[in-house]
Amino acid sequence: KRSRVAEIQSEEEEDETTGTEEEEEEKEEEEEEEEEEEPSEDEGRRTSRTRSKKPAPSTSTSSTSKPGKRRGRPPIKTRQATRTERSSDGTGRSSDGGGGMEENREDRSNRRSLKRGQDHKLEVCEQIISDILKLPESADFIDLVDKKKVPDYYDLIGRPICLAQIKEKTLYLQYETSEEFIEDFTTLLENCFSYNIEQSEVYENGKVLKKAFHSMLKSRLPDIHRTFVKSQRRS
Repeated sequence: KRSRVAEIQSEEEEDETTGTEEEEEEKEEEEEEEEEEEPSEDEGRRTSRTRSKKPAPSTSTSSTSKPGKRRGRPPIKTRQATRTERSSDGTGRSSDGGGGMEENREDRSNRRSLKRGQDHKLEVCEQIISDILKLPESADFIDLVDKKKVPDYYDLIGRPICLAQIKEKTLYLQYETSEEFIEDFTTLLENCFSYNIEQSEVYENGKVLKKAFHSMLKSRLPDIHRTFVKSQRRS
């Protein structure tokens, strides 16, 4: 029995020693794991520090842009510069429509003044037709007769003409001489007297225009008026 008790005690002692050894081994393993985790944390801190120390990218364009070159939109041509540009065909029209119209008007005005300088009588003719249009009796003669309203007019009148056409021809320099202007106006009066009945309103208005026309022509172009009257008497 004593030997059995001694064996049991020795086994218990061995169990205690093995238990303490196991505990010590577990503690050592835990310490080793802690030591392994600590450097990883230190490394993370170091990497975060090194990242924070990197310089931030520069947002200024002066450092990246090349010297001598400027960025931005190309300069826009002003409207005034565009109007002064002329095309290669010599028409005087610019690249945009508005400038071309103004230049065409200027060219037309220059041609008109040049032609009037050669024949001052054409300028007087333009003044006469403008004054005729101011008369209230000219309302029936401004436009051509409406064919739908008066269908037989164009069967009886071989050369229809109106004051608007005469005015336009003076503006666009379609008359070469003052005699051509007088001929058109005379044709207008003859059409009136040929188609309309005497003492009708249109007929009487035509008489008013004829009287005013002769008065203006006599006061402004006396030589032309005398020649015109002689030609009327002969016919």
